[in-house]
Amino acid sequence: MRTRPSYTHTVLTVIAVLLGLHLMVRFDGSTGNAAFAQPENQPGSTADKIPFNAAEQRKTMIAQLEQIHRRLGAIESRLDRGISVKVTEMPAMPAAEKK
Repeated sequence: MRTRPSYTHTVLTVIAVLLGLHLMVRFDGSTGNAAFAQPENQPGSTADKIPFNAAEQRKTMIAQLEQIHRRLGAIESRLDRGISVKVTEMPAMPAAEKK
């Protein structure tokens, strides 16, 4: 007859108690994390009123890319013509290091 519980019996008892506590905490009826209960979009926001339209999104992106292309073209043409630079104040030159 054993009077002392074995190591395995003790470990299994501790695991069973911890699992029971875990279940009690998980299913205690609380709402849990409030962030999970929030809707993705707040009611009345513009995202609720405008359904997702992939074709319209692509058209918008293409229009924006065309605008970027025009602006970049203007910058390139300006650089190709040359930029006039006038130095009004010369910064101090560091002394030449002796070798």
